[in-house]
Amino acid sequence: MITARSATLFLVLTLALSGVYGACDPPCISQDPCFIPRCAQNNTCILIPRCEDGDPCTNDICDPRTLSCKNVPKCLGLDPCFEYSCLANGTCVQEPKCVDNDPCNIITCNNSTGRCESVPECVSMDPCQDVRCLRNGTCQFFSVCNDGNICTTDICDPQTQQCSHAPACDDGDPCTTDVCDPQTGACSHTEACDDHDPCTNHTCDPRTGMCMQVNACDDGNACTRDECCGGQCFHYDACISMDPCQVGDCVGGQCVFTPKCNDSNPCTNDACRNGICWFENACPCDEPCWTYTCDPQGSGTCEPVPVCNDGDDCTTDICRGGLCFFEPLCADDNPCTNDTCAGGVCTFLNLTGTPCNYGCGTCADGVCDIPPECEGTMPGGGHRAPHFATLFLAIALVVVILLVLLLLCCAMAFGVREDSCPQKKRC
Repeated sequence: MITARSATLFLVLTLALSGVYGACDPPCISQDPCFIPRCAQNNTCILIPRCEDGDPCTNDICDPRTLSCKNVPKCLGLDPCFEYSCLANGTCVQEPKCVDNDPCNIITCNNSTGRCESVPECVSMDPCQDVRCLRNGTCQFFSVCNDGNICTTDICDPQTQQCSHAPACDDGDPCTTDVCDPQTGACSHTEACDDHDPCTNHTCDPRTGMCMQVNACDDGNACTRDECCGGQCFHYDACISMDPCQVGDCVGGQCVFTPKCNDSNPCTNDACRNGICWFENACPCDEPCWTYTCDPQGSGTCEPVPVCNDGDDCTTDICRGGLCFFEPLCADDNPCTNDTCAGGVCTFLNLTGTPCNYGCGTCADGVCDIPPECEGTMPGGGHRAPHFATLFLAIALVVVILLVLLLLCCAMAFGVREDSCPQKKRC
């Protein structure tokens, strides 16, 4: 293609060779044989390339020795993967040799051979993934184990490419119930141990998922019976005994049941009959000659007390069948001694000159001296009366025997048992 520049240059060269412009003064001389000197119209020397072909797309080469010319294409590239071209103005343009308009392919060029090679745009390096290329060149990756269920998590073993599908909503908590919406894949987690009973508190073992239901109304007090009705708590005394003869009490958080009938009196036998308390004298029944007393503030044991006790240390207290006899402690039956007692100590003072034996004898140093004529007689010729004490004892013995017989008759007539105490009031 001949351009305006090449035409102008050709015209100038032609004119120069023809010498139209004439000789310059001084004459034009070229030091380079590859340039031809010429004198221009204004007496100016110009040098014209000897090998100029007027083509802007060639490099004009002159051999200064032989003056031979070579016109080598200007736009030659060394990269085999590019194509080179020259524009009309001599500008070189290079374009990739390997071009593919498919967005799903990657075109490469072999720098050694200039050969075009094509590889897919979308390649998965994961054995558990597959890939597809969309029309816009976008790569879409998807699991080879996709089961199409949004409620499962698809798991692939990269070694074996074996697939497993785990619940997508599993939160790993054994104490929750995991639910997945098959339409949206939304997860919900509810308490697995909730029995929806307002009267129970539910707990769950996080290791095993085992549920435990406990009374929501448990106040932690072992002495109350906790009940729940419709979510409302009621606490009753758990220490109320079903036995009417027991009393319950809470001690240290535990119910302790004790006898109801306990007057804390060691002198009574405490008994309970159908919730009614009986406090009976713990001492034996009184006997004709003995009565029993008990001191609740003392030892609490029954002590026998004789019925016949006049409080006199100088008498001997005798009980026969409930009758009391108080005999002098210091009576030696000797009319010739003066018997005295002080604090239970006897003193016998011998008498002398004192009549004895009803006046028929005389005491001499504590001994009754009876003349022979008074033996067995009283003064005046009568017999001696029996001793008064002996007579009194005989009469008392008869009275005791009669009283014993009377008591036996009463016992048989009224059925009074020997172990009962009718004279004692019982509660």
